[in-house]
Amino acid sequence: MSDQAIRELARTRLGFKRLRPGQMRAVAAASGGRDVLAVLPTGGGKSAIYELAGLLLDGPTVVVSPLIALQDDQLAHLRAAGLSAIVLNSQQSAGARAAALVASCESGTFVFVSPEQLTNAQTREALRRARPGLFVVDEAHLISQWGHDFRTDYMRLGAQADALEAPVRMALTATAALPVREEISRRLGLREPEVVIGNFDRPHIKLSARRVGSVEEKHRELERAASELAGSGIVYAATHAGAEAAQDVLLAASTAPPESSQRRWRSGWESTSPTSAGCFMPTRRRRSMRTTRSSDAPAVTRSPPTRACSFGRKTSAWPGISRHGALETASSFASPSAWRQAAASRSSAGAS
Repeated sequence: MSDQAIRELARTRLGFKRLRPGQMRAVAAASGGRDVLAVLPTGGGKSAIYELAGLLLDGPTVVVSPLIALQDDQLAHLRAAGLSAIVLNSQQSAGARAAALVASCESGTFVFVSPEQLTNAQTREALRRARPGLFVVDEAHLISQWGHDFRTDYMRLGAQADALEAPVRMALTATAALPVREEISRRLGLREPEVVIGNFDRPHIKLSARRVGSVEEKHRELERAASELAGSGIVYAATHAGAEAAQDVLLAASTAPPESSQRRWRSGWESTSPTSAGCFMPTRRRRSMRTTRSSDAPAVTRSPPTRACSFGRKTSAWPGISRHGALETASSFASPSAWRQAAASRSSAGAS
C-alpha cells in the first residue's frame, strides 16, 4: 500500500492529521508482510503502528500486553475510534470469556492478551482458528527484563506466535539498547525485521543525582524537590517500605505551618497510597489515579524504578503525565546502582 493510502487510513479511521517519524516505515513494512521491531520514545505513537497495520492485514490482530490497566486503556482507545477490540484476561467470568473468544474470530478485531493467557490451550486454539494476520508484543523489552526470572511466559512468545501461525510479527518498546533488541528478535523469531529506531533526544528531560549522608537528609531533599515543583510529579522507590516512607515525608510537609517553606507545594495536592508497583504518586485533587495491576502475574513489590513503574509513563490517565506533555520532576529513593542503570538505559536506548 502506498504511503498516501496509509496516511488517508490514519486520517479517516484514527483521526490522525499526520504520522510521526518512524510510524510510516513501520506500518508500510508490516502491511507488506515484513516483521517489525520498533523502538520509539514514550508518546512516539507505537500503538498507532499496530492499529494501522492491523487494519491493513487480513484477520484479527493479537496484541500481547503485560498489564490489565494497559489493556483497558488500549481497549478504550480503539473502541472510541470505532474499531472492534476485545480483551482476554483472568478477571473475566466464564460467559464473558466465551463471548470474547467468539468475537476474537472476526477479521479486523484487536485481541489483547497477557503472555500467560496464551498458555491456555483453549485460548490459543481459538486464536489459531481465527487466523490472525498480525502478532504484536507491546512493551517487548520485558522479554529481556522480566522473562528470565519473573514472568517466564515472555520467553515462550516466539513459540506461541508459531502456534498461532500469524504471518507477521511486531515488537514494540520504548527502551531497548542493541543487546536487548537482538534478544527480542531472537526470542520472538523475527525474520529479517524492519528495525525502526526513534529519536530519543528529550532536551526538556533532566537526569541528576544529589548525594546525601543520611536518611534524614534524603527526606529533606525530597521535601525541597516537592516544594520546587511547578506541576505534578512521581516519587520512585526501590521498595514498598521506601514508598511508604516517602508518603509519610510528604504528608508531614503538607501539614506544615503556612510560613514553612515546605508548605509551598501543598496547595492543590493530596496524598495517595503507594501503588502495587512500589511507587508513591502525589496527585491533584479531583483527579483519578490508576494503579498498575495484573492478575495474570505476581504483584510487583520490590523492583528498581526503571522496571517497576515503567508503565505509568505510558498513559495520560496517570496524574502528572500527558501523551503530549512531559513529566516535570521525578524524585527517587532508589539506590545509586538504579540511577546508573537509568542513565545507561537513557544514553544507549537509541544507539545502533
